Amino acid sequence: MKYEEEVAINLYHMGTYFCEVFYDQYENGIVRTCNFTSDYCLEYCNGYIKIGDLLLSD
Repeated sequence: MKYEEEVAINLYHMGTYFCEVFYDQYENGIVRTCNFTSDYCLEYCNGYIKIGDLLLSD
């Protein structure tokens, strides 16, 4: 989980794609979602979470 002002950003690995859920803690609701398949988009998360924890090895 990463925070951007009052919004918590949760990142999920869904097997074949990634999903970010932007959750406003004060309004108690989801304000945006973002889906992507390229791990290139994960570069900005590197300082906040361990990307390897999301990826499943065969």
